[in-house]
Amino acid sequence: MYNNKYLKVALVTPKVTLGKPLENAKEIIKVASENQDSGMLVYPELSITGYSIGDWVYNAQLLEETRQAVNYIKDASNEQILVIGAPVDVLGAIYDCGIVIQNKKLLGIVPKINLPNTSEFYEERFFTSGKAWKDKISEVEYAGENVPFGHILFKEDTDKFNFGVEICGDLWGETNPHHLLYSEGADFVVNLSGSSYNLGKGSLRISLVQSASHRHRGGYLYVSNGPSDSTSDLTFSGHQIACIAGEIVLSQETNSLETVVNKVDVDIEYIRFAKYSDSYAKKDHFPTENFVKLHINEDNEYKLSKKVDYLPFVPKSDEQFESLINIATLALKHRLDHIGINKVVIGISGGLDSTLALMFSYECFKRYNIDLKNIIAITMPGFGTGSKSKNIANKLMEKLSVSAHEISIKKEAILHLKTIGHDLENKDVTYENVQARLRTMYLMNVANKNGAIVLGTGDMSEIALGWSTFNGDQMSMYNLNANLPKTVVKELVRYFSRKYPLVKSELLKVYGAVISPELTGSDQATEDNIGKYLINDFIMYHMFLKGASKSRIVYLLLNTFEITETEASLYYDRFIKRFKQNQYKRLASPECVKYYSFSFGARGDYRFPGDMK
Repeated sequence: MYNNKYLKVALVTPKVTLGKPLENAKEIIKVASENQDSGMLVYPELSITGYSIGDWVYNAQLLEETRQAVNYIKDASNEQILVIGAPVDVLGAIYDCGIVIQNKKLLGIVPKINLPNTSEFYEERFFTSGKAWKDKISEVEYAGENVPFGHILFKEDTDKFNFGVEICGDLWGETNPHHLLYSEGADFVVNLSGSSYNLGKGSLRISLVQSASHRHRGGYLYVSNGPSDSTSDLTFSGHQIACIAGEIVLSQETNSLETVVNKVDVDIEYIRFAKYSDSYAKKDHFPTENFVKLHINEDNEYKLSKKVDYLPFVPKSDEQFESLINIATLALKHRLDHIGINKVVIGISGGLDSTLALMFSYECFKRYNIDLKNIIAITMPGFGTGSKSKNIANKLMEKLSVSAHEISIKKEAILHLKTIGHDLENKDVTYENVQARLRTMYLMNVANKNGAIVLGTGDMSEIALGWSTFNGDQMSMYNLNANLPKTVVKELVRYFSRKYPLVKSELLKVYGAVISPELTGSDQATEDNIGKYLINDFIMYHMFLKGASKSRIVYLLLNTFEITETEASLYYDRFIKRFKQNQYKRLASPECVKYYSFSFGARGDYRFPGDMK
């Protein structure tokens, strides 16, 4: 039902028996009882009667049977929140309504405001608009109870979540109840719909739902009746859509005549993070007293409806990979044009990061017809450089026809260490950093000599964890990799292996190699020191893009990777400690390119002091 700030919501397109409220009520309860893991179930517009009853909506017997059916659902209800659709005759009129039911109580009735009256829709013929209650609540007597009626924000009484209800055309009209609901504090809005099949209309519905969700940084859950309602003059789509802060997590139309259920984990923690961190949402916040309280308990047996993506940063299509490449190549070309040069210098190690920087440059220079010899690629073997990585680097430079150079730093590193009185047998941080800073010095000086810029190679994961030498590989003149996590760098290298068969063999060797700085030896493995990049990137994604707490991240780690709770907690603690300790490096970082909705650019997204404890 609810756990760790996830609410499980079932979107239900039920099998409808048109004009038979009690039979439909029994189906509603049957579905609820079969889905006890769902804290909320949302049914379509007029799900008690069926949408297509036409003028039968005026029939007194139907309206009485509707009240009886609502009572049946109320009496059978439990802690699950049920949101159903029904024609409600109160205050001398019939309204097309959403009714919220829980724990044998009618919590509230929300009337539809925007009644479509064009093409296949004739709702003004059947119903009265609820526009008189577009921003207020009254109390009405319905089905033997006094029930709140009108514009209602439903609030969980321990602040687990807030939600609102609107009906179908309320999303499509010029005046949208959801706008006010979100501004009053709704975390998500549910839409009970009667959506017909029209060619192309499904895409339009998705656009509207995604727009509402994105603009208000909230959840939006949309569920339509399906083909079982009626096929007398049209067919209904059974379209179920769920968006969380603008991200589509479900979109499915149905051709089934049976009941269709899809479940969504509504991420309240992420929704609130998105809202709190969005300036537009802050400007549009107006708390209300028009709310109804409810309660739901924590469910320790909660299971996520979908597998968690263990590679959340990694593109899922060639088109997305090409988008990243386009951003990088355009950024590099513009930077070169701005400076008035056409040369770059890259330190090549045969590892993932420098290989990607080389491939980005190669792509850019080929695309814009710049001489490939203007890519000055330099290998700088040191104390720990392995023959395998060096050979791969040399093969790459040769096959790509770039300017290839080698500058050994061993003699100068030994001289420097002796000069400062450092024991050559002590392979500590000084031993490592001397090599990194010498390499950067050579790259900078070669760039000056050739009228070029030094392209940085450090990636987002290393930058987050501080896995770099200050004023060594931390520094460059421009960095195309800085906001690409290591898991993405790795997959981009593999993508380039498919794109350029000429260097496929070398790129796949880079892809498959153990990640190592090769400062003390070729057997030096980075992940032995900082943990698996797969897990660190996962933490980074949920911490910075989803605003997740420690408990949430540990929960997701346990659901995604084969590690213990102690290991998951340690991963989090180690990540956050390294992140805070190394902010000073990020504050002094060169300009870089942004690829995702978040970056560590010192002059861009993230504001964070260098002395945070």
